[in-house]
Amino acid sequence: MNDIGAVIVGAGEGHRFGKPKALIELKGKPMFQYSLEAFWNVGITEITVVLRQEDIAKAVKKNAYNTNMWDTNGTIIFIPGGETRTESVINGLNFIRSSWVAIHDVARPLVHPDDINGVIKAAKKYGAAILAHTITDAVRIGSDEFVHICPIHNIVWAAETPQVFDTKLLKEAYKSTDFEPKDDAEVFEERVSPSSIKIVESMNPNIKITYPRDIELAELLL
Repeated sequence: MNDIGAVIVGAGEGHRFGKPKALIELKGKPMFQYSLEAFWNVGITEITVVLRQEDIAKAVKKNAYNTNMWDTNGTIIFIPGGETRTESVINGLNFIRSSWVAIHDVARPLVHPDDINGVIKAAKKYGAAILAHTITDAVRIGSDEFVHICPIHNIVWAAETPQVFDTKLLKEAYKSTDFEPKDDAEVFEERVSPSSIKIVESMNPNIKITYPRDIELAELLL
């Protein structure tokens, strides 16, 4: 896939988890490594891994054993992130030269190659695409512990990563962003087009590791 690069974002402090997550090991392998290998294995060889400055040297050392990644014409770089996820994504985008870019969170180490390929294919067809899963629980929107809205169940999706966009359009969108979005799709919706992002249903477990208890589940699923 010479026309697509990937930005793997893992520079957060992990406040809800209790510590940064990128180097936490799952079955003996650091969390960032699973995402890096997943994108590499589908043929994406331009990959920028965005980590905390103090984690970069350790990450490079841990990745050194993957000699197949270094003995090719691909480009894998590790760069420091910013104070926010937005700043980290922008830092990563600055190193992407491909026409398309997939943005993925380190905290989703179980991402499946079939789902990566599916969202890339959809993005190239429709202009942008995100991986997501349907909501199986009943959903209520409320405040002060009282229900205000009951959304139509079959139109509610939980967004995941990767999210894939035209690189130039996403870079331009982030340049004019003056808020801290929940994800990259929100930036694209606000600055480019609110209705052009294709939803691709995730067909495999792609949990987000948010709390320490999620580690056990992730290792069971690996």
